[in-house]
Amino acid sequence: MYKKIGIKIPGTNSKKGLKKTYKFLEYIEKIGYRAIEIRPDDFDLIEYGNINEKFLKELSKIIEVFEFDISVHVPIRLNLFNDEQSEIHKKVLYSSLEICKFLGSKILVYHPGRYIDNVEFPRLGKPNIDNSKKKELLEIEKDILSSLARNYKEITIAMENHRPYLDFSPYSYAEFIDELISQVKRINEKNVKIALDTGHLNLSANYHNFDLLKSAKEAEKYTVHLHIQDNHGITNFYTEKDKAEMLPFGRGDEHIVPGRGNFPFKEFFEIFKNFEGIYTIELSSRYLIKEKIKEAYDYLNDLI
Repeated sequence: MYKKIGIKIPGTNSKKGLKKTYKFLEYIEKIGYRAIEIRPDDFDLIEYGNINEKFLKELSKIIEVFEFDISVHVPIRLNLFNDEQSEIHKKVLYSSLEICKFLGSKILVYHPGRYIDNVEFPRLGKPNIDNSKKKELLEIEKDILSSLARNYKEITIAMENHRPYLDFSPYSYAEFIDELISQVKRINEKNVKIALDTGHLNLSANYHNFDLLKSAKEAEKYTVHLHIQDNHGITNFYTEKDKAEMLPFGRGDEHIVPGRGNFPFKEFFEIFKNFEGIYTIELSSRYLIKEKIKEAYDYLNDLI
C-alpha cells in the first residue's frame, strides 16, 4: 500500500514570502513529500473571522503548481467552548471550512473544545467544570460540528487530541483518547473523525497514566489523519514557552524530528499498518530547515 507523507509548511503574509513558499514546496517535493498542511493563521488568511480572499488566491496560485494533497488546520485559538466570544469562534471555523473548500482540501484538522482557553490560564486558573456544565459544552460542540459536517460533506473534520499542562490539566476532554472517541461517536457524522497527534498522545499517556498503545488501538478505526512528531513525554508548565530552553531537559511538546524522542513509532505503525490517510510530519518552526525536513521524511518513510 502506498503511504502518503506530508508536512506542515511555514507561513507568510507577503508576496515576497510566497516566493520562499514556492522554493520550500519545490524542495519537499524533490525529497518525496506528497502532501502539505496549512494553518490559516500562519498566512493571515482570516482577519476577524473574514477570509483574506486576495491573499488566499495568491497562495493558491503557488500551491496549484504542484500536486500535493492538502489539509488545513484551524487557527490555534479557535475554541467552541468559548462562551464570551462564541460567534467569532464559530465564524472562524466556518471560514476555515471555506478555505478548505477553495483549496480543494478534504481534511480540516480541528482542535476540540477547551474548558478554558490556554492563554487564559494565568487569568482564570485551573478549570473547575462540573459534569452538567461539561455535558452542556459537549452538546454545544456536537450541534455546531454536526451542522457543519452536513453542510460540508466533501470535507472531513478531524478532531485532534490535546496535550496536557502541569497545574492546568485537564483543561480539555480531548486530553483523553476515550473521551475524544466518545465525542466523535456522539456527533455521529461520517465526516467527523480523529486526527491523532503522536506527540500529544505521548505527553497525555505519561501525564494521565494511560496505556499509549492501547489508546492508539482504540482510536485507529476513527482516525483519518495523523500528525507525526516526537518528544520525551515530559509535561511542562504553561509558562515554559522557549523550545530551545526546554530541549536540553526534554520538556513539553517539542515537535522534534520523529525518532529523536521516545515515542514508540515502530509499535504504533504496526497498529496503523492499514492506515490510508496522510502521515503529516509536524515539526516546530525552528526545525523547518533542509536537513531536519529530510531526516524526518527518511525516518518515517523507512518505518512505513
